[in-house]
Amino acid sequence: MTPNDYSRVKGGSANIISRIPTFPEFKHLDLEDHEEIDLLTREYPPYSEFNFVNLFCYDTMGDCQVSILNGNLVVRFRDYVTREPFCSFLGCNRVADTVERLMALSREQGVSPFLQLIPECCIRGAVDDLDGGLVISEDPDSADYIIDAASLVALTSGRWRNKRKAASKFKRSHPNHALEQMDIHDAHTQEQIRRLFHTWAEKRHKTAPETQNEMNAIERVLRHSQHFRLISLGAFLNGRLEGFTINEVVHDRHYVGHFGKTNPDYSGLAVVLESETARIMVSLGCKYMNYQQDLGLDGLKRHKRSWHPTAYLRKFTLHLATDRPIRKAVLK
Repeated sequence: MTPNDYSRVKGGSANIISRIPTFPEFKHLDLEDHEEIDLLTREYPPYSEFNFVNLFCYDTMGDCQVSILNGNLVVRFRDYVTREPFCSFLGCNRVADTVERLMALSREQGVSPFLQLIPECCIRGAVDDLDGGLVISEDPDSADYIIDAASLVALTSGRWRNKRKAASKFKRSHPNHALEQMDIHDAHTQEQIRRLFHTWAEKRHKTAPETQNEMNAIERVLRHSQHFRLISLGAFLNGRLEGFTINEVVHDRHYVGHFGKTNPDYSGLAVVLESETARIMVSLGCKYMNYQQDLGLDGLKRHKRSWHPTAYLRKFTLHLATDRPIRKAVLK
């Protein structure tokens, strides 16, 4: 697979929406939107922001809203870090008109006239039709990391040397560790996940404001887990949960790694856990893992790059130029 595989456009997404209103009307996201959003998003590469579980669980302020414009899915988000509101869309129908109308809405509502997290596949074929004064800039901090799952299972190629050594060292030091699939709807399992998250945050010297949004998102996925088809793997040492992953099989032979944490005291455990998770997901027909974005956070960027992504799902920011037209060059 090459990065160009992720700029393709699929067709046939029209007329599947019945509950989600037509723009300019919006509705608050709720669980009943799950099936319709899944049907729409599977027409395109599996961008993490438009995955329903991701949308729902990170809607921690309860104000995510959705609409349909020209057959495209429009989402009102909040920035993961700044919490500022903005709009984005997924779809390839009448893109220039969609952009123009969303920009106008942002200006009317006093929101910065930026469209963010716009998937590459949505604008690549529409650049010549877009406003000449529109700035189109790639947002590398928001690109989804795509990892070859079979390679993650095997850890055999030279680029995996450090990960392979770390996994081997952990296994030698902790031969009695256990890896087990977990039912995250179980109350005891949920308590173990919460405890481990706080252990991870403390040992990584994270402040409460730094971790609160992710913790709230995990709480939402635990509270509503019976509505989702999730696969969770736990790593246990002496009967105590010291690592977990929460994953979802999606379309195009991908899975999304929604959440994962390990106790930092156990070097190499994260490699063992992710490799075994990948083995399970490969057995379910997956070829690739969407490891989501790094948000421009240096530590997270280094961590995700260390997993040797084979491709990226690129995203762009669109806004009006204040002085002179700048456009197109970023979409090479």
